[in-house]
Amino acid sequence: MIPLVAGILFAHFFNAGFSLWMIGLLTTLLILIALQLKSGNPVLKQFFGLLMTLLFFGVGIYLEKSADSRNYPDYFAHQLQPDSTHFFQVRLTDYPQKSGNWVKFQAQVIAADQQATFGKVQLYIERDSLSEKLKYGDVLHTTCRFFEINAPSNPSEFDYRNYLRHQDIHHQAFVYSGHWISIDSDPNLLLSLVYQTRAACNEIIENSGMKPENMAVAKALLLGDKEMISDELMLTYSASGTLHVLAVSGLHVGIVMLMLSFILKPLKRMPGGKLLFLFFALAGIWFYTLLTGFSPSILRAAVMFSFVLIGNELQRDTSVYQSLLVSAVILILLDPHIIFQIGFLLSYLAVFGIVFFHPKIYALFFFKYKIPDKIWQLASVSVAAQLATLPLSIYCFHQFPNYFLFANLIVIPVSFVILVLGIIALFLHAVPYISDFLFYVLDQLITLMNEGVRQIEKLPYAILDGLVIQWYDALILFAVIFSIAFTLIKKSKSFFYLSLTCISVFLISLLVQKSVRHQTNSAIFYSVKDEVIIDFIQGEHITCFATPEMISNTQKMRYHIYPNRLEKSGGTTPQQTYLLADSTRVISKSGQTILFLNQAIADTIYTTRFPVTDVVYLYDSKFINRQIIDFISAEKIPLILGCNVSRSLRKYLIKRLRPDLLYDLTQNGALVINLEQFNGN
Repeated sequence: MIPLVAGILFAHFFNAGFSLWMIGLLTTLLILIALQLKSGNPVLKQFFGLLMTLLFFGVGIYLEKSADSRNYPDYFAHQLQPDSTHFFQVRLTDYPQKSGNWVKFQAQVIAADQQATFGKVQLYIERDSLSEKLKYGDVLHTTCRFFEINAPSNPSEFDYRNYLRHQDIHHQAFVYSGHWISIDSDPNLLLSLVYQTRAACNEIIENSGMKPENMAVAKALLLGDKEMISDELMLTYSASGTLHVLAVSGLHVGIVMLMLSFILKPLKRMPGGKLLFLFFALAGIWFYTLLTGFSPSILRAAVMFSFVLIGNELQRDTSVYQSLLVSAVILILLDPHIIFQIGFLLSYLAVFGIVFFHPKIYALFFFKYKIPDKIWQLASVSVAAQLATLPLSIYCFHQFPNYFLFANLIVIPVSFVILVLGIIALFLHAVPYISDFLFYVLDQLITLMNEGVRQIEKLPYAILDGLVIQWYDALILFAVIFSIAFTLIKKSKSFFYLSLTCISVFLISLLVQKSVRHQTNSAIFYSVKDEVIIDFIQGEHITCFATPEMISNTQKMRYHIYPNRLEKSGGTTPQQTYLLADSTRVISKSGQTILFLNQAIADTIYTTRFPVTDVVYLYDSKFINRQIIDFISAEKIPLILGCNVSRSLRKYLIKRLRPDLLYDLTQNGALVINLEQFNGN
């Protein structure tokens, strides 16, 4: 598996290629050598192992390249003229997601300008009475313009382009009402049945009489639909370390497997009962997978648990580790980009951690009575999963929930009951009184779970945030955890010295990064649609200038601003915040003066003397007096165009001013100025 993954990574980062004929040649050599291995020649065995490694490395390279549609001549974007509108035929390939004024779909391009082609795309269709009726499998004719998905506009911002790239989606289009027509429906029958079943279950939950917040949680647990869950509730679950409950994944498949194992256990007493048990258990797992929409997280969990179940029930001479390895290899062969998905890595790390750490942690304490023993068993499972996923979680989410153990002791049992009751309630929805009672109990249980999580989040020091490590720090931290584990298990001095070395390297790395942060002296002019925000970061000190609307928009701050603050200063809260108003004009930081200029300020400057400044930041303007523009041009003052400058004024200034003195935040993304170098120049 390691050579396979290494090949995928090598091809991904170095754009390497490996052809089928090379794979064929290596395979032929392996077969020839394998036929000679009976001679017992040790050199041949070593050469066979080397060729096998090279073969899997080459397969990894080939898989990575073949998974990218852009490497094929029939990819739709190769047939188009840039920045032009074309006539497309597309097939909708997933469940619609409603977001603001748009309905979002993933789609497959069938034809471009009546020429057969292919390629996955992201499609945003303007929301109206017609687009809301669109469903999976519908075929549309549309005239639109596809654009390449943009890179992040701000430093350290979530790379949505890269996220979609790993799903082989590289282009998107916005289609307005009247620019499309539905001509046919050509769905996959199985997926069509899945989406129809999901829609029916969704309607049952919506008509159940549950509170809106509880209804959203029920949809997330039972159908994998998190669309209705509020940001506040998501953050609450995240802070308590129980967000995994709302993301349908291995936990939920495991619960379904336990439920099915209990219900189907009598089958094992029958002749051939083990095979019947295995058949119905696997059918139940995959039915739940289909019910939740065949999402990547639930699919990989279903594959993983299917192999574990098969290995256990057939009592083959295989370990759980082998079952995990085989399921992972199959998923990678089907989709090589899956190794870049955080959910895939966390799922397998969590299960590996439970298999490896749980027996050892559980054996630390013995409880005579059943209830304390069950509580300790659940606690040891939570600790085992947390240990295995800790480095990756810190690297990705920059936080650690201090009460995760306590929270999971409450949430996991309750979510188990909710999931079981929810499935029963969906099956019995047509039975009067019984279904009403089940949904009432479900509503109360979800209320209990939500309030429990909220109370845990309110506890002092509930979350340790601002944890910033690099990818190599995460690898070192993995080495620390497992070297300490083997030191305790093997009682080995070698592992003890290795753990001390890893801890030392990890601490040195953090100290070096802290030293680098202390030397930071920069200004960041962020690129956020219709907003104004600038950070001055000096070491770990942040001074922020922004409009009140931007400061109060928590969602935009978390997405666009906080990641860079964490990366550069180790925190998200500025020591000083100044709200921009029409009276704000010139500020001075690190020997540099910046004039904040909007239309209101420009009108007052026009009648007075223009302030002395090194940089002009223009925002919230539709018109600026020509004399001010002439002065800026004559004095060669750099001009930064904010994201809320009108399009017409932006076009005029781009034509009027020298390109080297103009920076457009909308077009070019955030501007980062190193103030030390700026002073030197």
